[in-house]
Amino acid sequence: MLSTREGLLSRAHEESSDDENYHLILNSTWLPQLTITGLDGLPSLADASNSVKKSITMRGSLRLPPTLNSKKAEEIMKKVLLEHPD
Repeated sequence: MLSTREGLLSRAHEESSDDENYHLILNSTWLPQLTITGLDGLPSLADASNSVKKSITMRGSLRLPPTLNSKKAEEIMKKVLLEHPD
């Protein structure tokens, strides 16, 4: 693992060392996180170009805070993605 002095800093390392554990726990439990687990519709690296694709499919994993209902999170995500597809 790289030390914080080698450039890989998290929000936890922006604070004093007293707050580091607090932010590490907060980041891994309460803050929402979106991870892209797959993309379809992109060309291979050899065929890549600067062009607009007709459609791209993404699969993601959304980690929710324990206090956020999953149905409510789904409604919010749909609203954001449909209102701002770009």
